[in-house]
Amino acid sequence: MISATAAGIDIGAGNSAAAVWTTDGRTRMVPDPLGRCFTPTVVRLAEGEILVGEEAARSALLFPDETAPWIKRELGASWYSRSIRGRRLPPEVILACVLRKLREDAERETGGAVPAAAAVPWYFDDARRKAAADAMEIAGWQCLGLVNEPTAAVLALAESLGRLDPRGDFPPSRLLVYDLGAAAFKAAVMRLKPGGCRTIAADAEIQLGGYDWDVRLVEWLADKLAPQGLPDPRYDASVWSRVYPAAVEAKHALSSRRRTTVLIELAGRSFQTVLDREEFEDISADLLHRTRTLTERLLDRTGIGWEDLDGVLAVGGAVRMPAVAEMLERLSGKPLLRPFPPDEAVARGAAVFAEWLRRGLLTGDEAAGWRIRETASQGLWVETRDPRDGTPRPVPIVPPETVLPVEVEKVFCTERDGQRSIAFRIWEGSGTPGGEIVPLGEVVIGGLPPDLPKGRPIRVTFQCPTDGRWRIHAEVPDTDCRAEVELRRETGLNPRSVRQWRDFLESPASLGTDRRLDRALSPPDVPEAGTPEPSLTEQPASRDRSEGESPTAAIAEPPPGREHPRLAAAEKLGRRARLQLQTPPLTPSAEDHDEVREQAGPPTVQPVLLPVRPVVTREMLLNASAAVPHPVAGREDSADPRPGVESAPAADRFFLAAAEHADLSAPGPVVAAERQSARNRFRDRHVALPWGGSVPRWVIGATGFVVSGVLGLLLGYVLIRYLVPDSPLLRIWP
Repeated sequence: MISATAAGIDIGAGNSAAAVWTTDGRTRMVPDPLGRCFTPTVVRLAEGEILVGEEAARSALLFPDETAPWIKRELGASWYSRSIRGRRLPPEVILACVLRKLREDAERETGGAVPAAAAVPWYFDDARRKAAADAMEIAGWQCLGLVNEPTAAVLALAESLGRLDPRGDFPPSRLLVYDLGAAAFKAAVMRLKPGGCRTIAADAEIQLGGYDWDVRLVEWLADKLAPQGLPDPRYDASVWSRVYPAAVEAKHALSSRRRTTVLIELAGRSFQTVLDREEFEDISADLLHRTRTLTERLLDRTGIGWEDLDGVLAVGGAVRMPAVAEMLERLSGKPLLRPFPPDEAVARGAAVFAEWLRRGLLTGDEAAGWRIRETASQGLWVETRDPRDGTPRPVPIVPPETVLPVEVEKVFCTERDGQRSIAFRIWEGSGTPGGEIVPLGEVVIGGLPPDLPKGRPIRVTFQCPTDGRWRIHAEVPDTDCRAEVELRRETGLNPRSVRQWRDFLESPASLGTDRRLDRALSPPDVPEAGTPEPSLTEQPASRDRSEGESPTAAIAEPPPGREHPRLAAAEKLGRRARLQLQTPPLTPSAEDHDEVREQAGPPTVQPVLLPVRPVVTREMLLNASAAVPHPVAGREDSADPRPGVESAPAADRFFLAAAEHADLSAPGPVVAAERQSARNRFRDRHVALPWGGSVPRWVIGATGFVVSGVLGLLLGYVLIRYLVPDSPLLRIWP
């Protein structure tokens, strides 16, 4: 029995894990009844029971329609990308099944319930973070908060070095967190100092992970099978189901041995070949180079070189490949930091963070833990109305890369006398050229006093702590009135749905018999009779998987949005990858100004940003290492409001007018930006004259050309006359 006070959860795309903070002041991994510390993030909804982890993964070959893999990649969407047992489920509900198993394992080890914090990727936006928190609550955890994975990894390192005391004495250090997981690659530059941890900058490529190394091995084996007259796994699903596990096993074997033998039974024949580590590294060298390219681009943004780093921390199961450590040690000139096994660091760090949050809640002292500073991966936009034509457009109020926590105040005004509520939409996204912003939801401010005159200002505060989730408050200045604020999100579960799903999953035997599930999860074209529960009947936003899907696809299929070498799963799942070919400059804080050199520059924000969806090909995904540095949540192409959510009355709708003042007649920021842009274009095409007025640039250019030509001819004539005074050829006068 472990005496523990808090727990940390690592929600992984391939495997999930839990760790606890013990009363003797250290972290410890939580094993399952068989002693395994990692649970595959795979769920099978069988008749009357829920299977999670290894058991679900093994049975996926026989029951693909009941199995859900790659759940983490689906967070932020309204529904899981394909039906489970012919029905739709929210991804946070499926993930909650995995988290509930981790909770049961932790309670068995500790003898009771403990609060927990969950680690999420740095690039998760508000929708994905809310989905992760909802999954924790549905699973029965008391969720203290969320922590970014790079921060959790650094906290685990601090624990191993004995540097958790906020009053400790050790020199500040710059660290690179290199995180290569099953389905994504992330990198972050961190600063660790006594009593503080800061994310300087981070980047990610969600189209690159350990799965890609597996596919390379399958393709290599396919080229070996063809000369033997055996079927190609890229075109035969049953062959893929046999070759893919053999490729994964070979990859794992080469992490500890220099050579391995691959043995596969196909079509009644035995196929055997030998693979050595050098050949494996050669066929996957471009994948490793993509991680290097992204990492070096990140370092260039911060102005920090490899030689400026005090250490490199490699986390994620895929970093066990020897080529990863060799590359990082060669580039940095330092040995890798290995405080724990690479796939344990995030869970242990999340447990440290959870203990700090627990102490702060008990004592009310924020100094119970370190001062954590994060960097926002997403910016916040508010929808404004153009005073000229009334067209609504989003304008930024918090740029990406802003240091968290952050608090921004904006002033809104009533449009008529006696207005009791106002409403406006907010957007979220990276906002870089080639990127996109997506609707976060509608903010409804109600409960205003009935005697407010037209034009009365309402102060609205937007807060974002280090967990990356937005909080919104409103008040009427010079009064004691604090308005009621409701954020009606575009996706996700409402509080009532979360409670209902939690109660429902407490009795998994009802999955096959309870009529509420049949009514709640019926396909949209086959509605059940009667009135269903409003919180469980939202229509799916994604399409069913095509008929005839291979029974092996549930276990060996790629992550959502990834192109499958066999069947192009990205198109089948209705996903469209998004590219951001540029990243915003870093926004340094006053506290850490020494961390960023001057060339980083201030952030640049586009005044008007509209969604841009570039056409993505397989070659672009394989060759463009700049793909998706700041991914947006898994939304569908059309972001329509969810059914059953009523918007504010039309008479009470309101859009932010200009800035901090109540003058509705002044031009809004969009109009001002457009006018300024027009003036800039005019100045680019004209030149101001000293005596007033302006002329086009082409006139100045033509005049300069003529004058310079005439002066050149005159100077040449004078020079020749001086050198050859008696020459009759150039004598103009006697």
